[in-house]
Amino acid sequence: VLLCWYNLKGFCQTLAWLAKEKEEESLIMWSLLLSILE
Repeated sequence: VLLCWYNLKGFCQTLAWLAKEKEEESLIMWSLLLSILE
């Protein structure tokens, strides 16, 4: 999963996958990660 972060397509696919797995938790986690990356 972490490897997908290295390219935009994989990043988006991983985001979509995580959103399906644990919607609320993953969205919060991704929001934090994105804010850190920015």
